[in-house]
Amino acid sequence: MLITLRIPESLARSLKNWSRESGISKNALANQILRQYFEWQLPATEAGFSSIHRDLLRAMVANMDSEDLARIGKEDFPNWIEQLAVSWYHSVDSDAILKTLVRRFEGNQLVRLRLNREGDRCQIVVKHDFGTNWSRMTEASLREVVTKYLHTEPLSQVGKSIVTVTFKAKPPTPTGSVKSPQGDR
Repeated sequence: MLITLRIPESLARSLKNWSRESGISKNALANQILRQYFEWQLPATEAGFSSIHRDLLRAMVANMDSEDLARIGKEDFPNWIEQLAVSWYHSVDSDAILKTLVRRFEGNQLVRLRLNREGDRCQIVVKHDFGTNWSRMTEASLREVVTKYLHTEPLSQVGKSIVTVTFKAKPPTPTGSVKSPQGDR
């Protein structure tokens, strides 16, 4: 579909400069910006996400009690992932949950998530530079998501800046056939 938009000259200059610096066309950059807004920022805002400076986040996590971090990892993160899965895929089946995890961290330079699949074996690798407390919280988060939504017990490894969670994947459930554990929305 072709549409024409009028934008202020200052935005047009910014688009031109970012396009040149990124080495992609203005059209591709505009599409990327709109996609990011509609597919991430808008649903994330509706789900309660907000932006926070990385240094402030580092300081907060470094100074938090490990029990509080474990609680956040086990209780809050899985609910956020469920909300996003329902928003993006209208489902909380295993495939929607895995796609949501990947999509949630797509393009994130601070926390990078990679999903590796070989046959029925899956591995989620998260790399970051937020320290050991962040790794522990991430491990608790991913273990809970895998256990709650993928119905399998994962194995995990934790380092200062990396978390690896490995598990056997169940065959994907047909989309929409699994109701949210918290009921219809």
